[in-house]
Amino acid sequence: MSKEERQRIYEYAMDRKNREIKQLEDMIHELRHADERDKKMLIVAEVFLFLLGVLVGALIMKSFGMGAAYVVTGSINQACRESGSSDAVREMLAQAEQADVIMAPAADMFEMGVKLQVLKRGTMFAMRAAKLYELYRAYPSLEAIPDAERSNLEKTIFRLTLSDVWAETDAFWRQRDTVQAERAARDPKHRMALVFRWYLGLSSRWANAGEPSRRVDYQVWCGPAMGAFNEWTRGSYLQDWRNRRVADVARNLLWGACVRTRLLVLRVQGADIPTEWSIRPREGLESVIS
Repeated sequence: MSKEERQRIYEYAMDRKNREIKQLEDMIHELRHADERDKKMLIVAEVFLFLLGVLVGALIMKSFGMGAAYVVTGSINQACRESGSSDAVREMLAQAEQADVIMAPAADMFEMGVKLQVLKRGTMFAMRAAKLYELYRAYPSLEAIPDAERSNLEKTIFRLTLSDVWAETDAFWRQRDTVQAERAARDPKHRMALVFRWYLGLSSRWANAGEPSRRVDYQVWCGPAMGAFNEWTRGSYLQDWRNRRVADVARNLLWGACVRTRLLVLRVQGADIPTEWSIRPREGLESVIS
């Protein structure tokens, strides 16, 4: 076989390969997500998306300027009327500042020490969850926990005896996944993990249900975007969480990006535009945009 024939076969094979195997052209970029477990780049085809946690007009403008096809909000959606959370949580989120977030153990990856961002202001969940993980690391079983620590857990965190918590936990896992229950029966360390996860799992349910007796135990996923959004809306009609509808929030974010883009273009064209300006949320944008 001549060199030319080998080259033609190679080019034919590469052409088929390129037609049959998808090449990476686009991606999703996730930034400052409340769930810190998701730190890896996600790959998709046909769209280029910046998934941003911190979203105000300036950042949206910069995202589109860098080639984003669209942007998606995260933490701020929980404070909107349409979210599946409770009014109590929406009120807490509307008062949050950028520093009011903290890392706490994740319920589904508790044993591995994986953490996620939660709201710190108005709740003791993060501190109590951290205490449970500290005890999990320090002792081989529930029975090995000192009496003083055990009494404190039952009084302040669980509000039940550990025996009662295990009875509920065991019944839950025997219905959902018998393997977990059977393993816990053999492994005291695993039984302790499941008991501690009882609190971590229910804390988010208490928050969504707005359970008043468990307000200090609410687990609310939240990133610093919430505080940035609250700062941006301060003094406007969107400061009150009761006025936060997802469509209104989206319109104002895009409106802010459009106005900032227009001002930047005018400035480049020589117009006398201040270097600093503030664009606050505006009520009734649906009539302006339409």
